[in-house]
Amino acid sequence: MGFIEFPRPLNETNEVKDTDITSEDFVSDVKEAIKGDVGKDEEIVDVTFDNGNLCVYVDFSKMDPSPLTKEDVALARTSSITDDILTLTQYESLWDTITVDFGEVGHITNGKDDLQVGATGKYFDAVNFAIEQ
Repeated sequence: MGFIEFPRPLNETNEVKDTDITSEDFVSDVKEAIKGDVGKDEEIVDVTFDNGNLCVYVDFSKMDPSPLTKEDVALARTSSITDDILTLTQYESLWDTITVDFGEVGHITNGKDDLQVGATGKYFDAVNFAIEQ
């Protein structure tokens, strides 16, 4: 028998009520939003949320990025992953930072003060991405 998902309560404008938002809902919705954001031989292995930091863990261990480097691919994946997370505006009050962790390659962290607003919505400017160990 399959899993039945019941919708969360909505307010008059068909948005999820703030009082109904949980970190578990946030993590679940992030996992759904980003599931197609990695390429062949790459895998999103976990999404965690702790103390205001949303962290997405990506496994690059089986990936051959040629002719690019794994660092080049990490920058591109961070952009696509965070763009999809930022569409989940109902959770914006929960997080302070979003980290995309690529294991041995390093991680990229962006905070709310790094947000930009463009014609298509909010985003993090990839020019400012820095891979940290």
